[in-house]
Amino acid sequence: MFFYCFGVCTQMSYAFTGTVSRFKIISIYVTITIIAISLIAISAYKASAELEVLHEIDHMYSVYDALIDKSTVSYNKKKSLKKENYIASLLSNSKYKVYLFISGEVFKIDNYEFSVSDIEQSGLNNHGGYIARQDNIYTWSLISNSNLSKKLLVIHKYHSNGVNNLLLAYKNKLVIPAVFIIWITVWGSLILSNLIKQITLRKEEAEHLALHDPLTNLANRNLFAEKFDEIFQYSVRQQQSFCLAVIDLDKFKSVNDVYGHAVGDEILQQVAVRFQLVLRRYDVVARLGGDEFVVLLPDTDRTDGMKIYRRIYHELTNPYFVSGNKVSIGASLGVSFFPEHSRDMNELINIADRKMYFAKSRNGGIEVNGF
Repeated sequence: MFFYCFGVCTQMSYAFTGTVSRFKIISIYVTITIIAISLIAISAYKASAELEVLHEIDHMYSVYDALIDKSTVSYNKKKSLKKENYIASLLSNSKYKVYLFISGEVFKIDNYEFSVSDIEQSGLNNHGGYIARQDNIYTWSLISNSNLSKKLLVIHKYHSNGVNNLLLAYKNKLVIPAVFIIWITVWGSLILSNLIKQITLRKEEAEHLALHDPLTNLANRNLFAEKFDEIFQYSVRQQQSFCLAVIDLDKFKSVNDVYGHAVGDEILQQVAVRFQLVLRRYDVVARLGGDEFVVLLPDTDRTDGMKIYRRIYHELTNPYFVSGNKVSIGASLGVSFFPEHSRDMNELINIADRKMYFAKSRNGGIEVNGF
Protein backbone atom coordinates (compact mmCIF):
# COMPACT_ATOMS: atom_id res chain seq x y z
CA MET A 1 0.00 0.00 0.00
CA PHE A 2 2.74 2.43 0.99
CA PHE A 3 4.77 1.86 -2.18
CA TYR A 4 1.61 2.11 -4.28
CA CYS A 5 0.88 5.52 -2.71
CA PHE A 6 4.53 6.47 -3.19
CA GLY A 7 4.29 5.60 -6.90
CA VAL A 8 1.04 7.55 -7.30
CA CYS A 9 2.61 10.59 -5.66
CA THR A 10 5.62 10.29 -7.95
CA GLN A 11 3.36 10.46 -11.00
CA MET A 12 1.46 13.40 -9.50
CA SER A 13 4.73 15.18 -8.79
CA TYR A 14 5.81 14.84 -12.41
CA ALA A 15 2.42 15.99 -13.62
CA PHE A 16 2.55 19.15 -11.49
CA THR A 17 6.27 19.79 -11.82
CA GLY A 18 5.82 23.42 -12.70
CA THR A 19 3.51 24.31 -9.84
CA VAL A 20 4.44 22.18 -6.80
CA SER A 21 7.25 23.43 -4.57
CA ARG A 22 9.75 21.18 -2.81
CA PHE A 23 8.08 21.86 0.56
CA LYS A 24 4.69 20.81 -0.81
CA ILE A 25 6.13 17.61 -2.26
CA ILE A 26 7.71 16.66 1.07
CA SER A 27 4.46 17.50 2.85
CA ILE A 28 2.50 15.24 0.50
CA TYR A 29 4.79 12.29 1.09
CA VAL A 30 4.94 12.75 4.85
CA THR A 31 1.15 13.16 5.03
CA ILE A 32 0.54 9.99 3.01
CA THR A 33 3.04 8.11 5.17
CA ILE A 34 1.30 9.24 8.37
CA ILE A 35 -2.07 8.21 6.91
CA ALA A 36 -0.67 4.80 5.92
CA ILE A 37 0.81 4.26 9.38
CA SER A 38 -2.46 5.37 10.99
CA LEU A 39 -4.42 2.86 8.91
CA ILE A 40 -2.00 0.13 9.94
CA ALA A 41 -2.33 1.17 13.58
CA ILE A 42 -6.15 1.20 13.35
CA SER A 43 -6.14 -2.26 11.77
CA ALA A 44 -3.78 -3.49 14.46
CA TYR A 45 -5.95 -1.98 17.17
CA LYS A 46 -9.05 -3.71 15.82
CA ALA A 47 -7.14 -6.97 15.98
CA SER A 48 -5.71 -6.10 19.40
CA ALA A 49 -7.50 -8.95 21.22
CA GLU A 50 -5.88 -11.59 19.06
CA LEU A 51 -2.53 -9.80 19.17
CA GLU A 52 -2.67 -9.70 22.95
CA VAL A 53 -3.70 -13.35 23.04
CA LEU A 54 -0.65 -14.26 20.97
CA HIS A 55 1.53 -12.29 23.34
CA GLU A 56 -0.09 -14.00 26.31
CA ILE A 57 0.45 -17.45 24.80
CA ASP A 58 4.13 -16.80 24.14
CA HIS A 59 4.50 -15.34 27.62
CA MET A 60 2.82 -18.35 29.26
CA TYR A 61 4.98 -20.76 27.32
CA SER A 62 8.27 -19.07 28.26
CA VAL A 63 7.31 -18.62 31.94
CA TYR A 64 6.02 -22.15 32.52
CA ASP A 65 8.80 -23.78 30.56
CA ALA A 66 11.23 -22.14 32.98
CA LEU A 67 9.07 -23.08 36.01
CA ILE A 68 9.10 -26.72 34.98
CA ASP A 69 12.90 -26.72 35.08
CA LYS A 70 12.87 -25.25 38.57
CA SER A 71 10.16 -27.64 39.75
CA THR A 72 12.21 -30.62 38.61
CA VAL A 73 14.84 -29.77 41.22
CA SER A 74 12.16 -29.69 43.92
CA TYR A 75 10.70 -33.00 42.72
CA ASN A 76 13.98 -34.84 43.20
CA LYS A 77 13.47 -34.41 46.96
CA LYS A 78 9.84 -35.68 46.85
CA LYS A 79 9.00 -38.82 45.01
CA SER A 80 5.59 -39.54 46.42
CA LEU A 81 3.94 -38.59 43.08
CA LYS A 82 4.87 -39.15 39.49
CA LYS A 83 7.00 -36.30 38.23
CA GLU A 84 4.45 -34.94 35.73
CA ASN A 85 1.59 -35.09 38.24
CA TYR A 86 3.71 -33.44 40.91
CA ILE A 87 4.80 -30.57 38.67
CA ALA A 88 1.25 -30.05 37.35
CA SER A 89 -0.16 -29.79 40.86
CA LEU A 90 2.71 -27.61 41.99
CA LEU A 91 2.29 -25.08 39.18
CA SER A 92 -1.51 -24.96 39.09
CA ASN A 93 -3.25 -22.06 40.88
CA SER A 94 -6.51 -20.11 40.82
CA LYS A 95 -5.58 -18.21 37.63
CA TYR A 96 -3.50 -20.74 35.76
CA LYS A 97 -4.71 -24.34 35.59
CA VAL A 98 -2.06 -26.90 34.72
CA TYR A 99 -3.00 -30.38 33.47
CA LEU A 100 -1.29 -33.40 32.03
CA PHE A 101 -2.13 -33.47 28.33
CA ILE A 102 -3.55 -36.96 27.97
CA SER A 103 -5.81 -38.19 25.19
CA GLY A 104 -9.42 -38.57 26.36
CA GLU A 105 -8.86 -36.24 29.30
CA VAL A 106 -11.33 -33.38 30.05
CA PHE A 107 -9.87 -30.09 31.28
CA LYS A 108 -12.03 -27.84 33.44
CA ILE A 109 -11.81 -24.14 34.33
CA ASP A 110 -14.61 -21.77 35.47
CA ASN A 111 -17.22 -24.50 35.03
CA TYR A 112 -16.21 -24.88 31.37
CA GLU A 113 -14.88 -28.18 30.14
CA PHE A 114 -12.38 -28.53 27.31
CA SER A 115 -11.49 -31.71 25.51
CA VAL A 116 -8.29 -32.62 23.72
CA SER A 117 -9.99 -32.00 20.38
CA ASP A 118 -11.07 -28.51 21.56
CA ILE A 119 -7.46 -27.75 22.36
CA GLU A 120 -6.05 -29.09 19.12
CA GLN A 121 -8.61 -27.30 16.93
CA SER A 122 -8.05 -23.90 18.58
CA GLY A 123 -4.29 -23.64 18.07
CA LEU A 124 -2.83 -20.33 16.87
CA ASN A 125 0.87 -21.14 16.79
CA ASN A 126 3.25 -23.86 17.94
CA HIS A 127 3.03 -22.57 21.53
CA GLY A 128 -0.75 -22.60 21.98
CA GLY A 129 -4.07 -20.98 21.15
CA TYR A 130 -7.34 -19.78 22.61
CA ILE A 131 -10.94 -20.94 23.09
CA ALA A 132 -13.96 -18.63 23.31
CA ARG A 133 -16.82 -19.46 25.65
CA GLN A 134 -19.65 -16.91 25.51
CA ASP A 135 -17.97 -13.61 26.42
CA ASN A 136 -14.88 -15.27 27.90
CA ILE A 137 -11.59 -16.12 26.25
CA TYR A 138 -9.30 -18.84 27.60
CA THR A 139 -5.74 -18.95 26.43
CA TRP A 140 -3.78 -22.18 26.58
CA SER A 141 -0.22 -23.23 26.08
CA LEU A 142 1.03 -26.76 25.48
CA ILE A 143 4.51 -27.22 26.91
CA SER A 144 6.84 -30.04 25.96
CA ASN A 145 9.83 -29.91 28.28
CA SER A 146 12.92 -32.10 28.12
CA ASN A 147 12.44 -32.95 31.80
CA LEU A 148 8.97 -34.38 31.17
CA SER A 149 7.80 -37.48 29.37
CA LYS A 150 4.32 -36.01 28.85
CA LYS A 151 3.20 -32.54 27.77
CA LEU A 152 1.68 -30.06 30.25
CA LEU A 153 -1.36 -27.99 29.35
CA VAL A 154 -1.62 -24.52 30.92
CA ILE A 155 -5.05 -22.82 30.69
CA HIS A 156 -5.69 -19.19 31.68
CA LYS A 157 -8.79 -16.99 31.68
CA TYR A 158 -7.66 -14.09 29.55
CA HIS A 159 -8.27 -10.43 30.46
CA SER A 160 -7.34 -7.71 27.95
CA ASN A 161 -4.93 -5.06 29.16
CA GLY A 162 -5.85 -2.69 26.34
CA VAL A 163 -3.60 -0.57 24.16
CA ASN A 164 -0.66 -0.52 26.59
CA ASN A 165 -0.22 -4.26 26.30
CA LEU A 166 -0.62 -4.04 22.53
CA LEU A 167 2.16 -1.47 22.24
CA LEU A 168 4.34 -3.46 24.60
CA ALA A 169 3.90 -6.61 22.56
CA TYR A 170 4.43 -4.97 19.15
CA LYS A 171 6.67 -2.00 19.73
CA ASN A 172 9.47 -3.61 17.75
CA LYS A 173 7.08 -4.77 15.03
CA LEU A 174 5.19 -1.51 14.51
CA VAL A 175 6.94 1.54 15.94
CA ILE A 176 10.42 0.88 14.56
CA PRO A 177 9.17 0.09 11.02
CA ALA A 178 6.97 3.20 11.20
CA VAL A 179 9.97 5.39 12.05
CA PHE A 180 11.97 3.70 9.31
CA ILE A 181 9.20 4.28 6.75
CA ILE A 182 9.00 7.97 7.68
CA TRP A 183 12.77 8.26 7.39
CA ILE A 184 12.75 6.60 3.96
CA THR A 185 9.81 8.76 2.88
CA VAL A 186 11.47 12.04 3.85
CA TRP A 187 14.72 11.16 2.12
CA GLY A 188 12.86 9.75 -0.87
CA SER A 189 10.80 12.90 -1.21
CA LEU A 190 13.92 15.08 -0.91
CA ILE A 191 15.69 13.11 -3.61
CA LEU A 192 12.62 13.05 -5.82
CA SER A 193 11.88 16.75 -5.35
CA ASN A 194 15.50 17.57 -6.20
CA LEU A 195 15.25 15.39 -9.31
CA ILE A 196 12.01 17.11 -10.30
CA LYS A 197 13.61 20.50 -9.69
CA GLN A 198 16.52 19.58 -11.99
CA ILE A 199 14.13 18.33 -14.67
CA THR A 200 12.08 21.52 -14.33
CA LEU A 201 15.16 23.72 -14.64
CA ARG A 202 16.34 21.85 -17.73
CA LYS A 203 12.87 22.04 -19.22
CA GLU A 204 12.71 25.79 -18.57
CA GLU A 205 16.22 26.25 -19.99
CA ALA A 206 15.25 24.32 -23.12
CA GLU A 207 12.08 26.37 -23.53
CA HIS A 208 14.02 29.59 -22.95
CA LEU A 209 16.68 28.65 -25.52
CA ALA A 210 13.97 27.79 -28.03
CA LEU A 211 12.56 31.32 -27.79
CA HIS A 212 15.62 33.47 -26.99
CA ASP A 213 18.92 34.35 -28.59
CA PRO A 214 21.68 32.61 -26.58
CA LEU A 215 24.18 35.47 -26.98
CA THR A 216 22.05 38.51 -26.12
CA ASN A 217 19.18 36.78 -24.31
CA LEU A 218 16.77 38.82 -26.44
CA ALA A 219 13.75 37.24 -28.10
CA ASN A 220 14.54 35.28 -31.28
CA ARG A 221 12.53 35.00 -34.49
CA ASN A 222 10.16 32.41 -33.02
CA LEU A 223 9.23 34.45 -29.96
CA PHE A 224 8.99 37.65 -32.00
CA ALA A 225 6.58 35.96 -34.42
CA GLU A 226 4.35 34.94 -31.46
CA LYS A 227 4.42 38.40 -29.88
CA PHE A 228 3.90 40.17 -33.20
CA ASP A 229 0.84 38.03 -33.95
CA GLU A 230 -0.61 38.71 -30.46
CA ILE A 231 -0.05 42.46 -30.72
CA PHE A 232 -1.37 42.62 -34.28
CA GLN A 233 -4.58 40.73 -33.44
CA TYR A 234 -5.13 42.84 -30.31
CA SER A 235 -4.54 46.09 -32.19
CA VAL A 236 -7.02 45.10 -34.88
CA ARG A 237 -9.71 44.26 -32.31
CA GLN A 238 -9.11 47.37 -30.18
CA GLN A 239 -8.39 49.66 -33.16
CA GLN A 240 -5.06 50.71 -31.69
CA SER A 241 -1.88 51.70 -33.46
CA PHE A 242 1.62 50.25 -33.06
CA CYS A 243 5.09 50.90 -34.44
CA LEU A 244 7.61 48.52 -35.98
CA ALA A 245 11.30 49.13 -36.66
CA VAL A 246 13.88 46.90 -38.35
CA ILE A 247 17.38 47.84 -37.19
CA ASP A 248 20.77 46.95 -38.64
CA LEU A 249 24.14 47.89 -37.13
CA ASP A 250 26.45 49.72 -39.56
CA LYS A 251 30.20 48.98 -39.75
CA PHE A 252 29.74 45.93 -37.52
CA LYS A 253 31.47 43.59 -39.99
CA SER A 254 34.53 45.84 -39.87
CA VAL A 255 34.58 45.53 -36.06
CA ASN A 256 34.69 41.73 -36.34
CA ASP A 257 37.45 41.92 -38.94
CA VAL A 258 39.59 44.36 -36.95
CA TYR A 259 39.00 43.35 -33.31
CA GLY A 260 37.78 39.79 -33.66
CA HIS A 261 34.48 38.04 -33.06
CA ALA A 262 34.87 38.09 -29.27
CA VAL A 263 34.75 41.89 -29.30
CA GLY A 264 31.86 41.77 -31.77
CA ASP A 265 29.92 39.46 -29.44
CA GLU A 266 30.56 41.80 -26.50
CA ILE A 267 29.22 44.74 -28.52
CA LEU A 268 26.07 42.77 -29.39
CA GLN A 269 25.54 42.08 -25.69
CA GLN A 270 25.97 45.78 -24.89
CA VAL A 271 23.50 46.60 -27.67
CA ALA A 272 20.94 44.34 -25.96
CA VAL A 273 21.49 46.20 -22.67
CA ARG A 274 21.04 49.59 -24.38
CA PHE A 275 17.75 48.44 -25.87
CA GLN A 276 16.49 47.60 -22.38
CA LEU A 277 17.50 51.04 -21.09
CA VAL A 278 15.22 52.75 -23.58
CA LEU A 279 12.30 50.38 -24.07
CA ARG A 280 9.23 50.01 -21.86
CA ARG A 281 8.32 46.82 -20.02
CA TYR A 282 5.75 45.73 -22.62
CA ASP A 283 7.80 46.62 -25.72
CA VAL A 284 9.29 43.77 -27.77
CA VAL A 285 12.87 43.61 -29.05
CA ALA A 286 14.28 40.61 -30.88
CA ARG A 287 17.50 39.64 -32.59
CA LEU A 288 16.69 38.28 -36.03
CA GLY A 289 20.26 37.17 -36.69
CA GLY A 290 23.75 38.63 -37.10
CA ASP A 291 23.53 42.35 -36.39
CA GLU A 292 19.87 42.73 -37.33
CA PHE A 293 17.17 43.51 -34.74
CA VAL A 294 13.48 44.38 -34.67
CA VAL A 295 11.67 46.58 -32.15
CA LEU A 296 7.88 46.47 -31.75
CA LEU A 297 6.07 49.19 -29.77
CA PRO A 298 2.48 48.15 -28.87
CA ASP A 299 -0.26 50.73 -28.34
CA THR A 300 1.97 53.52 -29.60
CA ASP A 301 1.21 56.23 -32.15
CA ARG A 302 3.62 57.71 -34.69
CA THR A 303 4.71 60.65 -32.51
CA ASP A 304 5.56 58.64 -29.40
CA GLY A 305 7.06 55.85 -31.48
CA MET A 306 9.50 58.19 -33.23
CA LYS A 307 10.63 59.60 -29.86
CA ILE A 308 11.55 56.11 -28.69
CA TYR A 309 13.29 55.20 -31.97
CA ARG A 310 15.39 58.38 -31.85
CA ARG A 311 16.50 57.47 -28.31
CA ILE A 312 17.37 53.99 -29.53
CA TYR A 313 19.40 55.43 -32.42
CA HIS A 314 21.23 57.72 -30.02
CA GLU A 315 22.06 54.84 -27.64
CA LEU A 316 23.23 52.52 -30.39
CA THR A 317 25.53 55.06 -32.02
CA ASN A 318 27.29 56.08 -28.79
CA PRO A 319 30.84 54.65 -28.50
CA TYR A 320 31.36 51.15 -27.03
CA PHE A 321 34.25 50.31 -24.73
CA VAL A 322 35.38 46.70 -25.03
CA SER A 323 38.66 45.27 -23.66
CA GLY A 324 40.22 48.73 -23.49
CA ASN A 325 39.12 49.59 -27.04
CA LYS A 326 36.81 52.43 -27.99
CA VAL A 327 34.62 51.22 -30.81
CA SER A 328 32.10 53.28 -32.77
CA ILE A 329 29.41 51.84 -35.01
CA GLY A 330 26.35 53.23 -36.74
CA ALA A 331 22.73 52.11 -37.02
CA SER A 332 20.06 52.08 -39.72
CA LEU A 333 16.40 52.04 -38.68
CA GLY A 334 13.48 51.40 -41.02
CA VAL A 335 10.11 52.22 -39.47
CA SER A 336 6.52 51.28 -40.35
CA PHE A 337 3.25 52.17 -38.59
CA PHE A 338 0.01 50.31 -38.14
CA PRO A 339 -2.52 51.06 -39.57
CA GLU A 340 -1.00 54.02 -41.40
CA HIS A 341 1.32 52.07 -43.71
CA SER A 342 -0.52 48.76 -43.93
CA ARG A 343 -3.05 46.48 -42.24
CA ASP A 344 -1.15 43.36 -43.24
CA MET A 345 1.48 41.84 -40.89
CA ASN A 346 3.90 40.69 -43.58
CA GLU A 347 3.63 43.92 -45.48
CA LEU A 348 4.45 45.96 -42.36
CA ILE A 349 7.67 43.98 -41.91
CA ASN A 350 8.55 44.28 -45.59
CA ILE A 351 8.01 48.06 -45.50
CA ALA A 352 10.21 48.46 -42.41
CA ASP A 353 12.87 46.21 -43.96
CA ARG A 354 12.95 48.17 -47.24
CA LYS A 355 13.18 51.45 -45.34
CA MET A 356 16.06 50.08 -43.26
CA TYR A 357 18.02 49.28 -46.42
CA PHE A 358 17.18 52.72 -47.80
CA ALA A 359 18.55 54.29 -44.60
CA LYS A 360 21.64 52.10 -44.87
CA SER A 361 22.25 53.33 -48.43
CA ARG A 362 22.28 56.85 -47.00
CA ASN A 363 24.94 55.95 -44.37
CA GLY A 364 22.50 55.20 -41.59
CA GLY A 365 19.85 57.02 -39.62
CA ILE A 366 16.10 56.63 -39.27
CA GLU A 367 13.96 56.27 -42.35
CA VAL A 368 10.19 56.57 -42.22
CA ASN A 369 9.07 57.93 -45.60
CA GLY A 370 11.65 56.81 -48.18
CA PHE A 371 11.95 53.49 -50.05
